[in-house]
Amino acid sequence: MKIKKGVYTIIYNDTPQFSTVIEKALSNDKLVIINKKNDFYDTNKEKEHVFPHKLACILEEGPKRKNRDPKIYVKSIYIDLIDRMKSNKSATSKAAVNYIVGLHDLAALLNAYKAFGLFYEFAEKCTTSGGSAKYLVRSIEAVKGLDSNVVFFILNDSFYYYFDMDNVSKDRRYNKEWKKLYVALTRSKDKLIFILDKRMLSQEILEKYEEYFARKNVSVIENGNKCLEWL
Repeated sequence: MKIKKGVYTIIYNDTPQFSTVIEKALSNDKLVIINKKNDFYDTNKEKEHVFPHKLACILEEGPKRKNRDPKIYVKSIYIDLIDRMKSNKSATSKAAVNYIVGLHDLAALLNAYKAFGLFYEFAEKCTTSGGSAKYLVRSIEAVKGLDSNVVFFILNDSFYYYFDMDNVSKDRRYNKEWKKLYVALTRSKDKLIFILDKRMLSQEILEKYEEYFARKNVSVIENGNKCLEWL
């Protein structure tokens, strides 16, 4: 399959500074593309949870609400809770709740309604139902019509067979997988970086990718700091 002219490189998920590179690419709105989400990469925004009705009604009586709309005030408590859990990931959900209780002076209120357990249960649900994927990236379908000067493309097992068109039978050319690969390969205006994530690829396909890219003289990024210069 022919792709646009530009700079093509490979980076592995265990390359030094890989996490820093992906995080910076995402924060700078570069395209990081995957075919399907998995345990390591997600393509959906985090689900926003809603306080149980009973807990929300209790929180509406918070002493720091003052003249604010009760629903907006409860929403602010939720935002503070999620921000606290994100910024202090090593702490437990219970510790995050205790921090929010102190921030909003809710201890007396929750004790009066015996609602501490309800608040702890809600916070724990927020931490356990968010999924284990570390990065929020974009699906191939989501990047149609978009481009970027730097694009990261996370390869999977099935796409390997479409890289060398001589090995693709006529009945498989221009099928759905081929078209998706074409979209991914044509999003870059300058640099296209292939991610070989060893956690996702079978050993056999990983070696085939490596052989293919070696034949095409595609260089391997030995340290992610090189990518940081591009971002």
